[in-house]
Amino acid sequence: MEPTLPPGTLVVVRPTPVQDIRLGDVITYQIKPDNPAVVSHRVIEVHSISNGTKEFITQGDNNQAADAAPVTEAQIKGVIWYSVPFVGWASIVVGQYSGWLVPIVAIGLLAYAGVMIGSAAVSRARKARRRAASAQEPALPLAD
Repeated sequence: MEPTLPPGTLVVVRPTPVQDIRLGDVITYQIKPDNPAVVSHRVIEVHSISNGTKEFITQGDNNQAADAAPVTEAQIKGVIWYSVPFVGWASIVVGQYSGWLVPIVAIGLLAYAGVMIGSAAVSRARKARRRAASAQEPALPLAD
């Protein structure tokens, strides 16, 4: 979908009733029914079938021709609600290295939390000692 959605863009899809999908909407759909792989393309034609269902002709923004196969209602996951450029790359990396990356990041975050809690406790203890020391010191007389 370049240039609208460059590679590495995270897209958030909102489930949308088929009757609300219009020309120009970018839909996300399964390439083949019962296959988890999806693609996002723009709707360029809407056809009503005699049995009351609809099918959609789609085309990628960077493609010169429409997609060969029409998209059926069963394939549609929804309409793109919003997108965030480059965030998809992080998702891809985490997905590829989730076997060891996620536990390492989790341990790192737990260690950071422990350091922060420990430093807060030490800081409170120092303040309490200073308050106690200042409360025990006799007041100095003021010079006339």
